[in-house]
Amino acid sequence: VLGLAIASLGTAAFAAESDRHLVMLKGNGVSASFQKEVDKLGGEITYSHDIGIAVVTGLSDDAAAALGGHKNVQEMVLDSSFELEETFDGESIDSVEAILDSPEDPAAAFFFPRQWHMRAIGADVAWNAGRRGSSDVTVAILDTGIDYGYPDLAGRVDLSRSVSFVELDDLYADFYFPGRHPVTDLHYHGTHVAATIASNGIVAAGVTSETTLIGVKVCSVFGGCEFGDVIAGILHAADNGADVANMSLGGSFTKAGNGLYVGFINRVFNYAKNQGMLIVVSAGNSAIDLDHDGNSYKTYCSTPATVCVSATGPTSAEGIN
Repeated sequence: VLGLAIASLGTAAFAAESDRHLVMLKGNGVSASFQKEVDKLGGEITYSHDIGIAVVTGLSDDAAAALGGHKNVQEMVLDSSFELEETFDGESIDSVEAILDSPEDPAAAFFFPRQWHMRAIGADVAWNAGRRGSSDVTVAILDTGIDYGYPDLAGRVDLSRSVSFVELDDLYADFYFPGRHPVTDLHYHGTHVAATIASNGIVAAGVTSETTLIGVKVCSVFGGCEFGDVIAGILHAADNGADVANMSLGGSFTKAGNGLYVGFINRVFNYAKNQGMLIVVSAGNSAIDLDHDGNSYKTYCSTPATVCVSATGPTSAEGIN
């Protein structure tokens, strides 16, 4: 129940960024000789992790080719990005008179009578049995951030463990919302996902109502998610006590010619698994049969040791069985 991914974002194939490279190193950490080589070639290591992952920016094509031949480099690829597939159900609310705070009774939420999806997955049955989540369980939301002041999320988000990996968003947030935590959501999708997983039950019920959330911003206000930021976000969640990481995002690419990306994903996901973190990924909206998708790699559902979640619809809707 805790690992509910919203199957709302699918997307187009990766598009390479010009001067940002992901590097998989032999062994752990960043060696002094690798750092020296990056400096010599005019690059900068903007992110690194002890499992042997680094992000290097500022390299020319020739410098990147030279760095790729370094004795400590196992694999090196251009960073990539993809656009979120926008979805919105057309339902909005301008103001909420927060008379009702119902984490102990999610079914009392204002919109619950219209939340057929909660009943479709049996969430109301779980609530009646006292299964409303626990503050001792942490779910990391890898997305566009979280509006932690939203009534349904107030008090649910642990800001001390929340982080943004999207530098452009950080500049916007600092300019337009000075004093706000960088994880603040300038889009909307991350907030929607977070409140679906855990909600105070004022506006709408969530699958749980007592679970702790941490925001890990890996997608921008424009809906773009860079592969390197997603990788860094997974590692952050695994290193900061997340029991579950929810990734309602993804894309797809052909495995032929892109196998190096799979290598990065496998190393990072295996690390997360060894840290005891469950990764839940949305299947997307493309109606692809992931059991018979040939040379296609669905990011990140095609990765072992993940829970890939598809969507459902109202049981009374035409064509829904």
